[in-house]
Amino acid sequence: MARGKGPAVAAIGKAKIVEVSRVGRNAARAPKNRGLTATEREELAQLRQRVKTLERERDMLEEATAFFATHSAWGSDLWRRRKRAGR
Repeated sequence: MARGKGPAVAAIGKAKIVEVSRVGRNAARAPKNRGLTATEREELAQLRQRVKTLERERDMLEEATAFFATHSAWGSDLWRRRKRAGR
């Protein structure tokens, strides 16, 4: 939270009643976030793959729905003609 200089560091210094320059020095000494761990990277890769799979499945279902809506007896005039003829 207090990694840089500026208003955030000054606010922390005032709220904690600590010397502002001391907060800035401590923030500079704090270990930097080096990114994701190996486990996190692996999990992220798996989640991205799962998202791709789900998106492909969704797209196939959309196409199938559109196909059956236009090519089935329920979505065509054939159904309406059968319904009228059966009255």
